[in-house]
Amino acid sequence: MIVGWSADAATWLSAAGICWDISGGVLLTKGLVLADGQVRRRAGSYLGSSPPAIRGLCEQRIDARYGLCQLLLGFAMQLVSAVGITASPEVGFLLVFPICFVWHWYLRNFKYWTTMASLRFVESATERVWRVHFQDVPKADWDRIVRRLGIEFKPEKPRASIEPHPAIANTHAAG
Repeated sequence: MIVGWSADAATWLSAAGICWDISGGVLLTKGLVLADGQVRRRAGSYLGSSPPAIRGLCEQRIDARYGLCQLLLGFAMQLVSAVGITASPEVGFLLVFPICFVWHWYLRNFKYWTTMASLRFVESATERVWRVHFQDVPKADWDRIVRRLGIEFKPEKPRASIEPHPAIANTHAAG
């Protein structure tokens, strides 16, 4: 037999490490594979800092941190396996199972973390300028983050009502 499989020959610790590596690799690439709308939004030009660009970079930084941690954990498991430490299939599965919890935690908190990281870059802008780029974040979370960071947005300038120039108003009244 050229190729075969034996549960006795399997290195379950290494297999668990590879699963963590795959999960980490997915997170690392998530920050680089963007939908067309995300590219357009990030590439827009803005006066001062660009909220969509800041948000995109903060998203990539969070993806990279989570992905790198998973890769390092996976490589460590493979290294331990390579020096001869073995694990039973049950332990191997137990080491892979937390990946589900890590992904759940990541997906549950990603928008909050991104908003928190992005709003640290607010310099002097109105809340409306930033909020429009975070419409997917619930208002309660937005308000909590703004309070937590102690951000004081510039007040909105009152919008002047559009009234015709007196000379134009007189011509309409006369006609």
